[in-house]
Amino acid sequence: MKCLDTPLLEDLLLGRPRARKWLARFGKDEGETAATEVSFAELTEIARGQGRAAERHLEALAALRRELTVLPFDAESQRAMVRLAVKSRHDGGDLLPLMVAGTALAKGVSHVLTDGKRRFPREVAPLKIVRL
Repeated sequence: MKCLDTPLLEDLLLGRPRARKWLARFGKDEGETAATEVSFAELTEIARGQGRAAERHLEALAALRRELTVLPFDAESQRAMVRLAVKSRHDGGDLLPLMVAGTALAKGVSHVLTDGKRRFPREVAPLKIVRL
């Protein structure tokens, strides 16, 4: 199973070219595609800040949610996140990438697909972070 990180989900919602690149490279026929509840929470917050377009963005987000397996952030995910934080010597900054990675590890995801920016700690094995 592969998991889409928040920036790629946002690209899909907005129809950005990077999303088309992802679809061409990692199409749905290559196994189950998932996203985390953490990413959907991030995207909901982004959508709410869109002023008059907020409702349209929230509707698009709900439609995308129906197309993917949504992985919950639960106690198992939290334990995996804490292990990653300790292993990577997390500095106390943004926890959202660790929450996504912890959820992915706890749910048996093999790859997290993200944008080229470094959002994730280096030590997330056996999880593979694919930067597009």
